[in-house]
Amino acid sequence: MTWREKWYAAHDRYELVKARLKKRLPTTGHVENSAIFRFFGSTLLRRDLWSFKPEPLARGLGLGLFVSVSPTMGFQWVVAALLVLIIPGNLPIALAACLLTNPLTTPAVLYAEYKIGEWILTFMGSAPLPPFTMDINMSNIREIVSDLGLAIVVGSLVLGVVLGVGGYFGVRGFVAVERRIKHSKLLHKRKTRKPE
Repeated sequence: MTWREKWYAAHDRYELVKARLKKRLPTTGHVENSAIFRFFGSTLLRRDLWSFKPEPLARGLGLGLFVSVSPTMGFQWVVAALLVLIIPGNLPIALAACLLTNPLTTPAVLYAEYKIGEWILTFMGSAPLPPFTMDINMSNIREIVSDLGLAIVVGSLVLGVVLGVGGYFGVRGFVAVERRIKHSKLLHKRKTRKPE
């Protein structure tokens, strides 16, 4: 099997996964019967919220990644959904991107946000921050938030912008490569087709 045929086989598997994903998306009837539909109404039925075209897909991933590292733990899906309604993008992708932060990854994300925020605040001439501690419980949460909150907020904004922009342009680049492969595959099939 040549490298070209391997690429084409990988592309076929990608197309299969994409088709399966589209089949699992909720239908218009499911959305209309949901409790959330009563709140948002027909806004949830807008085509661009469910479109897998490159631009809505890229916007949905970018917004979802931005929100996933924002300090809105517990409300990320709500914030992502509201942002996608304001800046139209793919809603399922935006919500799925929010799963980047979960109970397993949150400590690492918070630490990275703190370190980025600490570096930026120190670079801008702010007073040195107390050392970050992972000893978090309900009795010292207020102290931690007041001492470290600014660094985490600044770090989350920077990390969110980097991830969001990276996700947006990553999808755009992936789609461009995918289209090239699809076009090349089509040309290859035409060239290798046996005359009847």
